[in-house]
Amino acid sequence: FILKFYKFFLNCSFISYDDIQDKAILRDGIPVTHSVHGLSCTISATNYVQLIAFEKAFELHPVAAKILTEQLLEFHRGQGMDMYWKKNLKCPTDNDYQIMAERKAGWLIKLMTKLMKLFSTCEIDLSSLLNLMGYYYQIHNDYSNLCICRILE
Repeated sequence: FILKFYKFFLNCSFISYDDIQDKAILRDGIPVTHSVHGLSCTISATNYVQLIAFEKAFELHPVAAKILTEQLLEFHRGQGMDMYWKKNLKCPTDNDYQIMAERKAGWLIKLMTKLMKLFSTCEIDLSSLLNLMGYYYQIHNDYSNLCICRILE
């Protein structure tokens, strides 16, 4: 149950943050949460979900809250890089974009994997694969946003 919670609710929570910060109107052709429920309700709900996630992490395993904190910080670092470039009209280098993507889009898959490894004997280092998955997800997301913008024009 806890992994399903993290996968669904935390993902929705941080997608809502991303949509607010990007001033998005649609995500995958569907109106974004804050355009339906308002900014204050969306922010309140996302904060609530994060606090529930920490509560569940403490119940899950003594190290789980530390892992959750690390991955949430990674998301915010990646989000901050993305917002900085947009606000200052700067084009990132390929390497900087990859770092941002691994942080912003890879955090959830890394969180899920690290939480599962708490209860596993698996010692395989999956970080390269997980970073690549985050990188490709971010490319897909950015490309989809560009396509939606063209359709709306």
